[in-house]
Amino acid sequence: MQETANVEAPLHCFTIWPHRSLGAGGLKLVLGVIAVGLLFVALRSPPQAFWPIVFGCVLTFVAVLAAFLSNMRSARISERVEIGPKLIRVERIDPNGRCRTAEFSTHWVRLVLRDDWEVPNRLTLTESGRSVSIGDFLSPAERKSLADAISSTLAAVRG
Repeated sequence: MQETANVEAPLHCFTIWPHRSLGAGGLKLVLGVIAVGLLFVALRSPPQAFWPIVFGCVLTFVAVLAAFLSNMRSARISERVEIGPKLIRVERIDPNGRCRTAEFSTHWVRLVLRDDWEVPNRLTLTESGRSVSIGDFLSPAERKSLADAISSTLAAVRG
């Protein structure tokens, strides 16, 4: 990936991010229901097994919380595809905030949509042996739709 200053204004910009159906409010509700359920289990346990059951309930809640927080962290990934008259710029922002940029010539870049063994309908931009995959976190139908939109934008820019 090469880095150069993109001084031209983009004609079209696509910003994509993964869909998450559970927002912060829903997460609090789900965690509250789980906590109440585990509290009920702990309080209904027999006296001789109270502490092991409480310990198991706390471990269960911590594991579920860690899984949800990891999922929310991974949802912070995003990609931005800017198509200008001369350059296509792809910016990928990882969950940890690191930004990676790749630039391609608008007139020489190829848009490839192919089935891959790990990602169906993998969408890549390719130019001179360099390539970058776009939207691996999207569903195959969303990648196909994005490919159609980018393809029509490229056709309009190329004239």
